Amino acid sequence: MTMCELCKLHGKGTKWYLNPENYKRELGLSMEDTFKELAGRMGQKWLAEKASSWDKIFRMPVFGNLFRKHQNRKIKTIGTQIIPLTDALKVVELSEDFILRPCVCRRLAGKEENTCLHFGVAKEFYEKLLPKDQRIEVIPKDEVKELLTKWDDEGLYHLVVPLETPYIYNICNCAIPYCWAWRAREVHGLTSMLRKGEYVAVVNPELCQGCGKCLSRCPFGAIRFDRLKKVAFVDIRICFGCGLCANTCEHHAITLIDRLKTPVEGLW
Repeated sequence: MTMCELCKLHGKGTKWYLNPENYKRELGLSMEDTFKELAGRMGQKWLAEKASSWDKIFRMPVFGNLFRKHQNRKIKTIGTQIIPLTDALKVVELSEDFILRPCVCRRLAGKEENTCLHFGVAKEFYEKLLPKDQRIEVIPKDEVKELLTKWDDEGLYHLVVPLETPYIYNICNCAIPYCWAWRAREVHGLTSMLRKGEYVAVVNPELCQGCGKCLSRCPFGAIRFDRLKKVAFVDIRICFGCGLCANTCEHHAITLIDRLKTPVEGLW
């Protein structure tokens, strides 16, 4: 299933994660059992054990490939997807009841950082499920926008995470090599665990000054430098559409365009 199909199924004329219907409280409340199951699995102990077991399975020459195909079929409707800052701020406008939680991926590396933004019914679900000694950090909407912008400046990419497609309850702000979703895609070949964004970046060579700042900003290695013309260019086959390069270009030489209007419309 491609992302345009997700939009067709859940977008109602817009991108699926920008459809207000997908943030309705009633929809979220209907998924309490799903949340309980998810909350029970997403500790760092579970993630470490899962990563270790998958690494062993995928290294098996024959069974590893069969397991990969099985898992890709199983998770094909997972909606975890890269979004640029502009869309992340729109998601905030569609949401309410914001809380911060520690990043489980970073915890595996011994880093304790509250970069996971949860919202909607997640707040009351966590209040029911978490031990009393685990405080929930509630933050206002204006501060959420400031945090997203700060994280973007720091080079963290944003991805929307559904509780169960299409209800969205989380914007994860992460980076390689910590990101479990990136690892699942790039190391294990589970492409649906981290879907590319709805956009790709393009460079206007007339505006590019060849400073090279965008090269280090791209977490996915999609930007190259033409030494002959002394300008940057984007390999849109690799681009995830996170927008980090566009947000750092002081000369406004990089813009995001709709993936569906490019030759890589099917490369999600």
